[in-house]
Amino acid sequence: MITAHGGALGTGRNTRRYFDNIDKYRADALEIDIWKRNGVLYLSHLPALFSIKNKITLKEALEIVKMAGLKVNCDVKKKGITADVIALAKEVGAQDNIYFTGAVTLEDSKIVDAGEVWLNTFNFKDIGITPENAAEIKKIIDATGNPRFRGINIHKKYATDEFMKAAKEAGLGLSVYTVDDAAEQARLLAFGPDNITTNEPVTAREAYEKL
Repeated sequence: MITAHGGALGTGRNTRRYFDNIDKYRADALEIDIWKRNGVLYLSHLPALFSIKNKITLKEALEIVKMAGLKVNCDVKKKGITADVIALAKEVGAQDNIYFTGAVTLEDSKIVDAGEVWLNTFNFKDIGITPENAAEIKKIIDATGNPRFRGINIHKKYATDEFMKAAKEAGLGLSVYTVDDAAEQARLLAFGPDNITTNEPVTAREAYEKL
């Protein structure tokens, strides 16, 4: 996948303008940041302090991506709301459109029955994200017994040639963020990761098409 990072092409994170420009991204997925307040799941990079009346709700966002036939990276910003996101996705018939990053934990493997998960690196802080540990990370994820847990979501600083090779050899799924430089996009795409998240999805698509 190529995922348009929230605010791609200068549209602003979690804004209506971001959704209005879907056709320009040439992406497979959109990234959104999710919080919950007063029982409502809404989009924001930071938690709303007073009111969410001007925020886009997750329900709205899911309906948009479902109609567009895209995936959506549900970057949950708080532990404990993953099940709520899944329930809402099922309610609007978008359970096949979602995938997760963010505050999802290994423990959440017990409740994730829709979408896919690329775990953020805090889940592996005890062993570290290194080429030598790629196979061990794969074993830890496999031990959950949940095939929807596909791999890890890593910052581009970890995505060295050595780590990308080690992950591929171990069969560890990778989602890499936020890769905006065209040459870096081409380098990483050559390793065949599951996903690249970028503010420049058009150049990533062009790099992918040249492979």
